[in-house]
Amino acid sequence: MGTPMDIHTRITAALHIVIGVLGASTMLIFALGVNWLRSFIGSTGGDAAVTNFFFGFGTVLAGFFALLLAAEAIAGIALLKGSQTGRVFVIAFGVLELLNFPIGTVIGVYTLWALLGKRPADARQIDGRP
Repeated sequence: MGTPMDIHTRITAALHIVIGVLGASTMLIFALGVNWLRSFIGSTGGDAAVTNFFFGFGTVLAGFFALLLAAEAIAGIALLKGSQTGRVFVIAFGVLELLNFPIGTVIGVYTLWALLGKRPADARQIDGRP
């Protein structure tokens, strides 16, 4: 069956899954809104080259962040399944979360504490039996 997972590791995985799914969804909605706005502004007679550049850049940027956030959700799922690769990626996303002040900073600190911190062994496991 594998080793039991620490509760903090489970919470960390769930946090990154939720952040990834909600963030990717928000970015995709933003990209759709930017495309809708571009078609609206383009039909009013504005400079098409400038409009397409700025709104195209916004769409590409939103798509990039949507992919990044989807990767965060996938890493959270992999961590929840016990993958060591998922753990590494969630730690990397935890470091990136530190830049998102204030809520992302709290989540990033908690991620790093939960995945890199040393906690005492469970009292039932001290004598070597589960």
